[in-house]
Amino acid sequence: MSASAVAAPSVSTVALSLRLLTVATAAEALKPDHGLSHIASTVGELWISQTPPNPPGWVTFLGGVAPDVVGMLRTQSCSAVLFVEVAKPAKHLFAICFGQGHHSLADGAVERGFGLKVTLSQVARDQLRTIDSAALDSTVMQRRTQASRNAHLVAFEIDTNRELVRLASGVPKSGDFAKALSGRDALATRAQIAPGSIIAYCERALAIYQTKAYRRDFPFVDHVELVTDRTRCAELDALAYAQLAALVAGGASDLHLAIPDILSPGKEVEIGYFGAGFAKGHKRAFAQLAIEDYVAELQRGDFASITDMAEIKGSHEICVMTDGQADRTRRRKVYSCIVYEAQHKGEAYVLFDGQWYLVDRGFYGEIDRSYKALLARPFEMQTTAVNERDFIGQLQSRPDLLCLDQTRTNPYTKYWIKRLNKL
Repeated sequence: MSASAVAAPSVSTVALSLRLLTVATAAEALKPDHGLSHIASTVGELWISQTPPNPPGWVTFLGGVAPDVVGMLRTQSCSAVLFVEVAKPAKHLFAICFGQGHHSLADGAVERGFGLKVTLSQVARDQLRTIDSAALDSTVMQRRTQASRNAHLVAFEIDTNRELVRLASGVPKSGDFAKALSGRDALATRAQIAPGSIIAYCERALAIYQTKAYRRDFPFVDHVELVTDRTRCAELDALAYAQLAALVAGGASDLHLAIPDILSPGKEVEIGYFGAGFAKGHKRAFAQLAIEDYVAELQRGDFASITDMAEIKGSHEICVMTDGQADRTRRRKVYSCIVYEAQHKGEAYVLFDGQWYLVDRGFYGEIDRSYKALLARPFEMQTTAVNERDFIGQLQSRPDLLCLDQTRTNPYTKYWIKRLNKL
């Protein structure tokens, strides 16, 4: 049989996790203690790791009722990161992560919001499946809303005036790019891709990202814009550090801590604070992340030795505590958990998930005007009504008011869909 008669191998559907990097080389993208090993690859630069079998953390408990189980159960994990460089539409480096590989990437090496913007550029407003959002108030409220089938943005009841959309998933308009997409910083895609075509696929993802097509259906995504200017970030960090110093000195501040991820129920663990300036010796464990505990630990230590936010960003970590010891494989930067809103040079900024965001001035003004409108003179200064029902009855006689009490409304009427699509 001739070579031309041999059927080409079929291309299977594969799930990939793509990250656009802000650095130019794999060496810059990987953490100093990444623990991966380089291996030859015909495409890109491949780094892998295979952990040895270890007993799971819960086996000791089971050993109390079945001693033999301690030597029988083992768990292990593997990681891989494939770095590929694209030349168009511009020169950039991508990291395609497998298993636990994403944990090996350095903080700040990944382009924030890449996956979200590619997803929203490809998924229509009525083809959404999941949305993660966060309300950045004094208590950060995060939620994940999942639809049982493709649904319109309206169904997710996102308050775009006060909630930051952080992740979205859905079915793309065109199936030739992917069968399904989900994105935050990383772009999780399920598509038919041959290994040798991965560079071309990354180039296409980058082209979609740079079109900013998401602004057509999801303009509210740009209500907050990532601050990339290092000088401005340093100025804002100084403001946040001053607030932290005020808390350590016993003062008050709106600065607080919040895990910037949605945690699964039952995943609660004890944590400890580590880094420069903390007291040496025995570490206290805490049941939850709280600014009060963090400040108390700083007060126990030598906070005066910490001169700026750069030291906190560089060394302060939150680690899961296991048997009184820090589990260094389960850690995150304290800085990524700081939440703070600041006014600086006439602009409004928010620090969340380790990034400063600039709040659009027009959007901020709109929210401010809406709030001040609530402080306006009430439409009814006083009433002789004896209860709420009596008061509602009195108001129904006014032609300038519409009573919706005990009235069922359907947000999916053509009228409301048309109105909301204009937002």
